[in-house]
Amino acid sequence: MRHLIACLIAVLLVIVPDFGHGQCIAQQVKQRTTLKGHRGQIESIAFSPDGRMVATGGDDHSIKLWEVATEKLRATLTGHSDVVRSVAFSADGRTLASGGDDSTVRLWDLLAGKQTTLKGQFGMVFAVAFGGPNLLASAGPGPISTRDLATGREKARLSAGDRGVYSVAFSPDNRLLASAGGDNAVMVWDVDTGQVRIILKGHTHMVSSVAFSPDSKLLASASADCTIGLWDVATNKKWATLNGHDAWVMSVAFSGDGKLLASASGETCLLWSVATGKEILKVPTDAGSGARAVAFSSKGDLLAVGGADGRVQLWNIVSAKK
Repeated sequence: MRHLIACLIAVLLVIVPDFGHGQCIAQQVKQRTTLKGHRGQIESIAFSPDGRMVATGGDDHSIKLWEVATEKLRATLTGHSDVVRSVAFSADGRTLASGGDDSTVRLWDLLAGKQTTLKGQFGMVFAVAFGGPNLLASAGPGPISTRDLATGREKARLSAGDRGVYSVAFSPDNRLLASAGGDNAVMVWDVDTGQVRIILKGHTHMVSSVAFSPDSKLLASASADCTIGLWDVATNKKWATLNGHDAWVMSVAFSGDGKLLASASGETCLLWSVATGKEILKVPTDAGSGARAVAFSSKGDLLAVGGADGRVQLWNIVSAKK
């Protein structure tokens, strides 16, 4: 019966301390809907800055744009000839960047409905990310490329070792760029100078995903060693190691207020309290779907989880002071 009314609306409720206000916060997740349209697994998810749209990239070589309010498919973007590994919105939400195994980076003008293919990328593209209004980073087996989209010129080519880069993320203040490497390390770069600020070591297998907290003070790293690292950006020290997954952690994302961290590792999606570094709940993903990619809306009230079967589950996140 429609998965028993989505597992009785799939409601979970936990109480975690809010150390900033001396009160307790009730964290509740309710399954809102499941978006179906991709054939093959989901590789990347991104919400538009205003939270009205969610973009998904997958193994079927396509990008899909979903309208959150209506839960309807708004557009399917085609042009990639292989797996789409990464999607990212620009700060104004007008442009979507994508990269994939066809060795291209594409820019999609969502208002004009036009597509531009950027030249100069070497090899497959595992990750793309926007920094500020005009800076785009892309990465893969070769060096990281940063490009000024206002001029169309490459700003820098950053050498991150010879074992590939699987994720890149700009800090929200646009001062730093982090990269997740196949050499088990996280590199943090100064955006203005293009110089390495620090190399963060501690994972024992490849690092697959990196994400900055909204205040740019913390950096999360997910790894094939089944752990998540939380790093203090100011001191370059590991603040916590999050243990709870029993498989390769593929994706991490901070909530809009920075209080929660979501992580995906194949069959499991977990939510963590950033204040305590403790697991607070397991999101009950559908059997056969699992969790390969996660993303929060900017307000932090909606979590998207992409699975191996091409479905994307949307979960409402509710916090209520007690």
